[in-house]
Amino acid sequence: MRIGIFGSCTDPQCRAVARELEALGAEVLVVESDALERGQPLSMDDSGIVYRDDRLEDVRGWHLRFIPAPYAPYIEKDGELVLFSDWFERYMHARERASFFVS
Repeated sequence: MRIGIFGSCTDPQCRAVARELEALGAEVLVVESDALERGQPLSMDDSGIVYRDDRLEDVRGWHLRFIPAPYAPYIEKDGELVLFSDWFERYMHARERASFFVS
């Protein structure tokens, strides 16, 4: 049985959950929460979800560590928060990624 973990391979909690699942005989698949930001192949079509050329229809359950929340990118300048000039495009991309992850 395959169980998915949505989080990070470097996160101590995700590693601990993976060890426990493997001890129980499960095959564990970690889907990196920043996969889309790093350009890794993660997509969904009519037949299901694909991650790094691996179809995920047989994943029986998921441990959801966190979903990256969308935010408008800004910097602090002279004590004030200033939005990046392309804030809207970056924010919309972050919203789309978060919506994909939630689905």
